[in-house]
Amino acid sequence: KDKDVSLVLKKIKIKLDLKNLNFFLAANKPIVKYKNTKLDFSEIKIYFKVISILKSKPELVKLIVDTQEIELNELQKILIKAKPSNFKSFALNNIYGGYINSLLVIDFNKDLAVNDFNITGKIKNTNIKIKDKVNTKEVNFSFSANKNSVSINLLKANFNEIKIENGTIDVIKNKKLFV
Repeated sequence: KDKDVSLVLKKIKIKLDLKNLNFFLAANKPIVKYKNTKLDFSEIKIYFKVISILKSKPELVKLIVDTQEIELNELQKILIKAKPSNFKSFALNNIYGGYINSLLVIDFNKDLAVNDFNITGKIKNTNIKIKDKVNTKEVNFSFSANKNSVSINLLKANFNEIKIENGTIDVIKNKKLFV
């Protein structure tokens, strides 16, 4: 639906998931561009309910996106078009350089609203400005997030000339936010 998105699939595999009565389409190394910004994906899988296909009304159940290493600068070009948010503002104004790779799994309900999601991945060689005089350089970490929590592990960074070698940050969302 978006004229700015270009998707090229060389080969699509159709497979049946008997355990969950779904079938899925899998594409390896699809070429995805948004406004001439290329995103490198290893694989995309889209799961549908078998019964919905028989009724000619495909019902999307799950989406899995596995990325290759992507430059954060390339993601920032895409983020410019996103809705305003604190995250968008922070990412565009305070993160410089670096790379990300991730695995994103999104479960949908009948109305295509997100039921649940899980994202895991790694950030490498990134610089983050937290406040005017607080700079964090050479940031590397593994992360995982879902709708209830975010975990950052194996954190290595140079925080205002203080070396961090193996840090961990956990954020848990309940009725109150706990860090």
